[in-house]
Amino acid sequence: MKPAIPQRLRGGGAVKPSAFTIVELLVASAVLIIILGVIFSITQQTSAAWKSASSKIETFQRARAAFEAITQTLGEATLFNYYDYDSFEKPKRYYRKSDLHFISGKSLVPAQLTHAVFFQTPTGYSDSANYQGLEALLNACGFFITYSVDDSRPDFLASLPNKPKDKYRFRLMEFLQPSQNLAVYADSSGTDWFTVALASSAPPVRQIADNVIALVLIPRTSQGVELTSDYEYDSRSWTPGTAGLQPATSNQLPPLVEVVMVAIDEPSAARWCTGPSAPPLVSDTLFRRPSSLEIDLDTLAGSLTEKRITYRIFRTTVALRNAKWSS
Repeated sequence: MKPAIPQRLRGGGAVKPSAFTIVELLVASAVLIIILGVIFSITQQTSAAWKSASSKIETFQRARAAFEAITQTLGEATLFNYYDYDSFEKPKRYYRKSDLHFISGKSLVPAQLTHAVFFQTPTGYSDSANYQGLEALLNACGFFITYSVDDSRPDFLASLPNKPKDKYRFRLMEFLQPSQNLAVYADSSGTDWFTVALASSAPPVRQIADNVIALVLIPRTSQGVELTSDYEYDSRSWTPGTAGLQPATSNQLPPLVEVVMVAIDEPSAARWCTGPSAPPLVSDTLFRRPSSLEIDLDTLAGSLTEKRITYRIFRTTVALRNAKWSS
């Protein structure tokens, strides 16, 4: 019995292979384009999120390093205070004296934002080969915030046809005067030892962090009591011969200094820091009285959150190990 021949093979015709129609090709291409578009969109979003997160991490890492530099250097502040007669001709009493100076407050530097602090510490820094290796040499130090354009950008960029825009930012600055230029001994009463240097053509300052919008300093006793009602502390505020007893803050370091620093991330700074005038991120009414510090920090945090600004608050209390406090 012969096997049955399939109906499609009868007549000796060849089998024709099936093929995609042009409609099917168009549909497949459209689906492929949609898939590629979705993948590209996800990749873009992931890349943007990664860049934003990296920028935030990098900004806050620099701020953390700067905060640690402030607290470490501040902890080494010294005054070398001692007791001496009020008069060599007609001595009547002893009083504390010091040739050095510790000062913190709100208006110490032109264009200063929030608070600043200036003092002496034996870091042994010198840019002269004649003084290298002398680790106990005194230096004038200080920290303050300013708002300015990036002055480290190469000059040739300004001549390019498509030159980049000026980059304005809040900048945390460090004042560190070489030991051979120390002027505090020549200025026994005022602040010329740092204001003159800052006003010179080549001030001994450098940026240690950007996007730091607030620096707050509260001198305290060893029991944590505030030593000032308005954040202003000046070890030279009392002049010998003035009527009344010598104030406890005269020629003395505060035993403790509470340091608060607020930094914002780079994406937020790029949105707000667009011109030569500092954006009003920190109200002038804040950080005027130590007693309202917590309220001021809550107010600032609420304002930054409302503006969709990512921020970090760094806070600690520094013990000044060279303080020899006596009331």
